Amino acid sequence: MKTTSPKHGVNDGKQHRIIQAARERFATYGYTKVTMDDIAGDLGVTKPSLYYYFPTKDDVLRSVVRQEQQEFLSGLTAFAERRKSVSTILQEYARRRVALAGTLMNLNRLDLSTWHHLKPVVADLFDDFAQQEIALIQHILHDGVTGGELDVSSPRKTATLIVHVLQGLRLRSPRQLASPTAEDMTETFRTDSLLFIDHLLHGLRRTVSGTPSSARRRAAS
Repeated sequence: MKTTSPKHGVNDGKQHRIIQAARERFATYGYTKVTMDDIAGDLGVTKPSLYYYFPTKDDVLRSVVRQEQQEFLSGLTAFAERRKSVSTILQEYARRRVALAGTLMNLNRLDLSTWHHLKPVVADLFDDFAQQEIALIQHILHDGVTGGELDVSSPRKTATLIVHVLQGLRLRSPRQLASPTAEDMTETFRTDSLLFIDHLLHGLRRTVSGTPSSARRRAAS
């Protein structure tokens, strides 16, 4: 599904205001129930001026999703740069990833059938985001290896595994519940994600003596 591009570089301040107003509207009422008139009214501007920056409501949604994703990546990067242990960073990553999923889910107020219809609108955003997410986790794992905290033979493959498992857990969470609510789904995703990260870290951590966990496994086999 093709969408048009918003006007960049014309008035980024006004674009930011539109995105913020849309975020609040979508989170309160859901994407399908919000109109461009609603967003224009919140901003006190005319609908034609809104269309100048965002030709369609789908374009607004794309910008909202992109901003949520970029704020997640920049926030986790800033957290990692505070010289925390890699274990702490990965646990925080899982918590923030759950929060992001909950925020994006809330944009459509659990209207899952409509969300499936909208997926083509934002599919490329999620594909790009997954690659950025993998690259960030790879960098974090690499720091853990060079700092002697983790034993990881392939940070890239391990980062890909982590991201893909969390994606799978997010998709699985509504299927575990008879009548899922947003809160129930988020809590299930949080519990499963943190449990996965804890188990993963148990296998990746080096011992106090410095013996890699992989060496211990080879010695035991």
